[in-house]
Amino acid sequence: MRWTILFCLLNVCSCYKVLLVFPFPFKSHSILGRGFVRNLLSAGHEVTYVTPFALNSSHPKLYQVSLNLSSTHFEKYLDIKPLLERAEPMNYWDVFGLMRGVTEMAAKDVTLQKFLEDTSQKFDIFLGQQIKWKKKEDVAWGSYYTPVEKGIYKNFFASAMSKRGKKLPDYDAVRFNASLAFSNAYVTMRDVSETPTALKNIGGFHIDTKLESLSQKLQDIMDRSTHGVILFSMGTHLTSRGLPKLVSEFVETFRRLKYTVLWKTNEANLTLPSNVIPLQWIPQVSVLDHPNCVLFITHGGLMSITESVHFGKPIVGIPAYSDQFINVRIAVKNGFAKEVKLSLDLGNELFDAINEVVNNPRYTQRAKEMSLIYHSRIAKPGAELVHWVQHVIETKGAQHLRSAALQMPLYQKCYLDLIIIVIILLTILRYIARRTFERLTRKTNGIKKTN
Repeated sequence: MRWTILFCLLNVCSCYKVLLVFPFPFKSHSILGRGFVRNLLSAGHEVTYVTPFALNSSHPKLYQVSLNLSSTHFEKYLDIKPLLERAEPMNYWDVFGLMRGVTEMAAKDVTLQKFLEDTSQKFDIFLGQQIKWKKKEDVAWGSYYTPVEKGIYKNFFASAMSKRGKKLPDYDAVRFNASLAFSNAYVTMRDVSETPTALKNIGGFHIDTKLESLSQKLQDIMDRSTHGVILFSMGTHLTSRGLPKLVSEFVETFRRLKYTVLWKTNEANLTLPSNVIPLQWIPQVSVLDHPNCVLFITHGGLMSITESVHFGKPIVGIPAYSDQFINVRIAVKNGFAKEVKLSLDLGNELFDAINEVVNNPRYTQRAKEMSLIYHSRIAKPGAELVHWVQHVIETKGAQHLRSAALQMPLYQKCYLDLIIIVIILLTILRYIARRTFERLTRKTNGIKKTN
C-alpha cells in the first residue's frame, strides 16, 4: 500500500519545463504574465519567464530573463490628447508601429540574445503572447493569410535563421503549429460565438485567490465611507499630460458627488475636494472586494472588466482605444455598465452616468448575476490553465483538439465543390426543362396544323 501511494504522488507531481514569453513593456500585460507564473509554479512546474518586468521572487523553480525594454518609446500611442483629436481612436498603423517597435527592441536585447544562443536550454512547452481584438476591418485585413505575408516571412526571417545555422520552417507549417490557444475572456465578458475545440477561455486566471490586504490607511477610508466608495482608474498607460481641461472636468464632477472617490493618478499639484483621494497606486482587486465599493469607473481594459465581474461591481466605462470600446459595450449590453464618451466636456454626462448606475439597483443586481455566472465553472481559471498546459505536453501537442479545417483545401472550406455540383445539377435541370418545353411546343403546333 505504501508503494502504491508513493507511485501516485510521483505521478501527480510531474514537473515540466515551461518557457513563458511576455515581451510587451506594459504593466497591464505583465499582470497576465505573473498570473501564468503563479499558477504554473503552484502546480510544481519549472518556469523560465522572459519579461521586461522581473518578479521580486526567489522561487527555486523560477528563472527570469529580464529584458531591458521601456514603454517610454510608445507613449505617443497612449497619450489621451491625440486620441481626442481624431475620429479613429487607434488605427492599424498605430498598432503596427507599436508592435514593430516592441519586436525590434526585444530582438535586439542583449540578455535575450544570450538566452537564445544557449543551446543547452530544453523546454517541454512554449507559451507566447498574442494580441487581437475584433474589428470590422479584420474581414479585409489581419484575419486571413495573404501571399504578401509569406514573402515577408521568407525575406526577413530566413536571414535571421541562417545566422543561427538553422533552416527556415515552412510558412504553412508554422501557421498551423500552435497546439492550443488561451483566451483571456469568458462568456460574461464577450459575445457568445462558435469557437474551435483548441481555444480555451480562462478569463480571470490573473486574479490571485489570496488577495493583498489593504493598507491600514486605505482600510480606514473604505470602512468609514458611509455613502460608498467609487474607484476611478484609467489604467496603467493612459496619460492626460497637457489636458488641464479634462482633469478639471473630472475634479468638478467628483466634487458634486457624496461618495468617496479613490483616483489612481500621477497628476501632481491637484486641488481636490475632500471626498477625492489621489493615489499613484491602488490595489484594485482588494478595493473592488470591499463591500463599500459601489462603482468602478474604468477605461474598459479587459482585466478591469474581468475584475469588476469577478467581484460583482457595476461599471461606468470611458473607453479610449483598441478593445476597450468592445469590452465596455458588451458590459453595457449585459446590463451592468454605462458608457461615457471620452471628451473634454464629459463632466455632465459622467455625473449623470454615475448617479444612474449607483442609484438604480438593477445595475448592481445585474453585476452580481454576471458574477454568479462567472464563478459557476467546473474549475477555477487558474486550475484550467494548468490542466491544459499539462494536457498539451502529455499528449505531445494535443493533435486531437485540432480542427480538420486547418488542413482542408480552400475549395472545401468555401464549399466550392458543392457549389459546382449544384450548378451542374441546375444546368442539367434547365436543359431538360427547355428540351421538354420545346417538344411540347412542337407537338402543340402539330395538333393545331392538323385541325
